[in-house]
Amino acid sequence: MTELRAQKLSLSLAAAITLGLASCDSPGLAEPLKAEAPRPVTTAHVTEVTLRAAYLDATLESSNWSLRFFFPATKACARVIRRDARVEYRT
Repeated sequence: MTELRAQKLSLSLAAAITLGLASCDSPGLAEPLKAEAPRPVTTAHVTEVTLRAAYLDATLESSNWSLRFFFPATKACARVIRRDARVEYRT
């Protein structure tokens, strides 16, 4: 994978995860998936989570990249963003 493509993938993944989890406890945020052709999947693991003031400082890693996110330190986010959790993103 070229560096530029990996960088674009990382930015797309960061945007999707941030949008999807920005409000971890908001029901109805995501639309149900419609039946369509299989899409590529990017898998990452939460490797570090540290409480910093009102945020969870989380590092997500795959075999090609490592990204850092700040999620609200709510109970709902804490259930989802925990060390060793697996995250999947479908493009």
